[in-house]
Amino acid sequence: MFVGCQKETLITKSEETIIEEEVLAVEYVSNSGSMSIMLPSDEWNIEEDSDNLWMFSSRHGVIMLSRVQDSEIVIPKSVDDMKKVLQKEGYNSESYEVVEYSDKHIDMLQSYKAVFKYDKDNASYAYGILYGTILGDTEYMASAMLYNEDVVQLERVKAAVDSFSIKPSEEPTSELAPTPEPEATPTPMPTATPEPTVTPEPTGTPEPTKAPEPVTMRIKQAGNVRSAPNDVDSTVWGSLSAGTEVLVYGMVGNWYEVDYNGQRGYIYKRFID
Repeated sequence: MFVGCQKETLITKSEETIIEEEVLAVEYVSNSGSMSIMLPSDEWNIEEDSDNLWMFSSRHGVIMLSRVQDSEIVIPKSVDDMKKVLQKEGYNSESYEVVEYSDKHIDMLQSYKAVFKYDKDNASYAYGILYGTILGDTEYMASAMLYNEDVVQLERVKAAVDSFSIKPSEEPTSELAPTPEPEATPTPMPTATPEPTVTPEPTGTPEPTKAPEPVTMRIKQAGNVRSAPNDVDSTVWGSLSAGTEVLVYGMVGNWYEVDYNGQRGYIYKRFID
């Protein structure tokens, strides 16, 4: 839910000029209250608000936030490592170059930021932004894709990604009650031995648990269908064009499991509504 606005002065540096303008940022807090972000403006619409995934869109691009538990998280410590993270997320390293990169490691908390520029001849986007924070085996990630080479929007979206905040899951704690003083135990009177209680055997055979039914979703952007949920050692079976309806059986990491010509294939999540 959108909870308020905040006017900020944004200074954008281009090759020859410095642009200074007033930006009306909009704060969004998730339905569960666990996530908040200062969106660049009121042009950005919420597309998804679930337990671990939030997505926004506008005419400028898309912003996606997620919380993922993965025992094999790749922790980037260089631009080359950053490319491995991007490859894991489904990006083709031949169509972009990393133009900004930084990382920070403090004890168990590790974070990284990257901005990458696409080759417009081979991609639908102009810029990508990725910001990850890793705590233990949980990764909190904010990413964004921009359609045009607009440096003003790039700075606005970078500021939004930096503002991303999420509360880690917490186990409830209970206060310890004081230990009462033991009371004197009275001498019990002799009693008759009770007959043992016989628990009747359950009757009937329980119904088997049915697998969840697939749901129909729509392809948002044309994308490849692969034989496995990765783009490293899987085979491209074909592609689905924008607007196509497809049966979705579930998710494996960041990939949807879909029906493709009667077989179970995988398509990256950003291609599906």
